Amino acid sequence: MSTVLQQIEINQIEKESYIVKNRSTGKFVKIGERETDYLKFLTSTEYSNDSAISYTGELNSEQQQYLFDKYTEWGFLSNNTAESSGNQTRRHKFKTMFNSDITTIKLATVNPEKFLNSNIKIIKLLFSPLVMLIGLLIMLTSGWMVFNPEVVDVILEYKLNTSVVILLYILIILTICIHELAHAVTCKYFGGRVEKLGVMLFYFNPAMYCDISDVYLFKHKWKKIAVAFSGIFTQWMLSALAIQCYSFLNFFFSYNQPLLLYYALVNFGVGLFNLIPFVKLDGYWILTYVLNITNLRGKSFNYLLSFLKFNPLYRKQYSGKEKAAFLIYGTLSVVYTILLWFTALFSIYKLVNKYSPIAGLTVSLALGSILGLNFIFTMQKQWKSIE
Repeated sequence: MSTVLQQIEINQIEKESYIVKNRSTGKFVKIGERETDYLKFLTSTEYSNDSAISYTGELNSEQQQYLFDKYTEWGFLSNNTAESSGNQTRRHKFKTMFNSDITTIKLATVNPEKFLNSNIKIIKLLFSPLVMLIGLLIMLTSGWMVFNPEVVDVILEYKLNTSVVILLYILIILTICIHELAHAVTCKYFGGRVEKLGVMLFYFNPAMYCDISDVYLFKHKWKKIAVAFSGIFTQWMLSALAIQCYSFLNFFFSYNQPLLLYYALVNFGVGLFNLIPFVKLDGYWILTYVLNITNLRGKSFNYLLSFLKFNPLYRKQYSGKEKAAFLIYGTLSVVYTILLWFTALFSIYKLVNKYSPIAGLTVSLALGSILGLNFIFTMQKQWKSIE
């Protein structure tokens, strides 16, 4: 079922669960049946024309006020969300800088939807059984080749120099572009829309991203997992093709190009790193789909904070399975995130320190201060949400 109410779109995904999408901002929220009915009431023509009309549903006045505030925050109750958001950003630029998520800073975005639609026949061909079977055979045979002692010796004896490192870096960047495009292609194949593909800073490191929020509308869990895993699968496929190219050139032309093997190894490692679920990489989204827990990271942090706030009632709303998941994931995620931030800041310090020790220290302290202020604002927001 799909209903469009002003600038929002409501889709039923389960018997009593709905996904609400803000069409102007692209934000998705999963809510229950009562919450959906109240949102429909607030966005109805009758209520818009006469706000004195009373709500007759199951929610009490306190619940109604809470949801009203949340729907307003998410932009579901305004026809001018984008405009008001822009004005608010200009008025509160300083506060927004520290109160937003600085783990992912979006730099540039393009809309690939037109490109995907114009190549839908090619996309369907890529997912045909024959092409998938060929790809699987390439990966299996490449996996067998890479454990050949001669191939291992070539990798170990290969000497890296500056030009090779730069070339490898360029190849990995191109591979990441293909990785993100694979997410978009897979999402499109299953019927989703992809309206954002771009460049960002991920923990102060250059990266790319693809907005595949439409997977929330998919009713089958395996489709969500397939979209999330498609980028890593494509990376490993490129590694397999690099190994095949090395073997082909070496066998038929006696041409030895170790760079292909080294690229395959590094690219495989990048794919493994992407599977780490403790920050919002592909592994995180795969885990949330497997556990069927939305906003796993945020809920886990709130769960841990509830112990500091001495609020056992907050924890009672979750099942035993969810409590265990929040406790284990939240603890590991906190440790990993701290290490990741420390590594990012130390890497920046080392890079700048080569040219100027004072600049290296200044830049590191400045970024560390921004990170600290962002942490304080985030904790305040999380703390208030634990009621």
